[in-house]
Amino acid sequence: MSNQFQRDTVRENLSRLRSKFEEWISLPDYDVIDFLCAVVIANRTKDIPIWVFLVAPPSSGKTELLMSFKDVPEAITISKFTPRTLLSGYGGEESSLLKRMDKDGKTLMVFKDFTTVLEMDHNARAEIISQLREVADGRLDVQTGGPKGNISWEGHVGMLAGVTGAIDMAYAIKNSLGSRFFYYRLPIQDHMISSRRALLNSGLNHDMKNQLRGAVSEFFSTSTFENALDVPISDELSQKIANMAVYVAHVRCDVARDGYTRIIQVMPEPEGSPRLMQQFIVMAKALASVRGKEAVTEDELRVVAKIANDTAPRRRTIALKHLYGLLQVESERTRDIAVACETPTNTMKETLEDLCLVGCVDKTLEDGGEDGNAFAGSRDSTPYLWKIKSGFREIIAESGIFGGTVGPTVNGGVPTPVPGDLPGSTESAGPTARGADTTTGGGTDGVVANAEPVQPLRPEQPVLEQQHAPEPRRRSHGNFDDLVNDEVPF
Repeated sequence: MSNQFQRDTVRENLSRLRSKFEEWISLPDYDVIDFLCAVVIANRTKDIPIWVFLVAPPSSGKTELLMSFKDVPEAITISKFTPRTLLSGYGGEESSLLKRMDKDGKTLMVFKDFTTVLEMDHNARAEIISQLREVADGRLDVQTGGPKGNISWEGHVGMLAGVTGAIDMAYAIKNSLGSRFFYYRLPIQDHMISSRRALLNSGLNHDMKNQLRGAVSEFFSTSTFENALDVPISDELSQKIANMAVYVAHVRCDVARDGYTRIIQVMPEPEGSPRLMQQFIVMAKALASVRGKEAVTEDELRVVAKIANDTAPRRRTIALKHLYGLLQVESERTRDIAVACETPTNTMKETLEDLCLVGCVDKTLEDGGEDGNAFAGSRDSTPYLWKIKSGFREIIAESGIFGGTVGPTVNGGVPTPVPGDLPGSTESAGPTARGADTTTGGGTDGVVANAEPVQPLRPEQPVLEQQHAPEPRRRSHGNFDDLVNDEVPF
């Protein structure tokens, strides 16, 4: 069988798979089907583990998406997690998930709702997260009180987990797992369209689940993915991905703050970018293989750019996209940025401070301004001006992470808007469901080559800032100024 014939077969199989999902589920982004298949292929290779959070609100289709991969040979589905799930000191190998996966040749854990872990008791949650961190690194050692004593595991396991937006507030999770996970966020879709689709599927949920699972199993059983990671990628695209990795490594760096005063406690240190770059390269090649491509193209790069955008904290990405739309010589006040991003001023001020500490933006005091109390209500009492560091702006431009635009230049013209960041943008409702009237939901032929490469990152509702009582005789921005390091890399 020739390589070209294999690629043609994969493309035809993927087209049928997408059509089956389009028949049953209304999604604004059907690239997620390609992405999930690529996660399976990427973890087959045992090159570098791919751990992914599929982030979406409840009743958005993420569970149906994940459970459709239940019958994939490499996958094992998980509904409940405890500190003794991965390795247990009691029973035989069947009592330890990792041992059972090795025995059965499984390489991918599919956890349909990781939110249940976030809601656990603090001690149990901390133990599970600690174990997952070690598993992602390839080795887990557990000391048990059972007859087996100490248990060890070493190997390669990927993870695909569904979770709600609660993960964005789970600081302990993000800090512990660090660069091991990245996110894929399902875009928010029109509620009326999804409700109509649910009405059409009423009473057919069992059929839907069986057909979707069967379609996914058929795709993998009839497609050949030998040497999937041998798909070539050009130096130009590799360099873009390298810049995306540097971008994510800095933007998602955590800034430790006191939970009450919000004073910064520790100078942040951005993670290294090599692991992220390897993960992005692996995903780009796996995507190209799933789509039957001879080489990685700009289409795969747009999906990787979405992954990079989704992995970075949303508030920071929104602020950076706004600042990136300004002229290179322009700075803007905190209050003006907050208004443009539809975010409370104090929330935006904290976001910009964090971006400054991790080396993404510059902060200057407005001429004639006087520092005020950081807790003086919603008034912009700290007259700072902010702009993206010139070196970091170059990284954004060269990565194409904001939709491929190079960004505005100082030419006296109007700044170029960033694609996907304009209010009022429409989202595809997906093709018409079985027997549905074509006038009720709109439709698409399922082709996404011309779809918006990066989904809008502006939230549907303003981010609610945490309310903290003021500390009368302390100015937190003074503490911030003391921590700012002028020797940041950009």
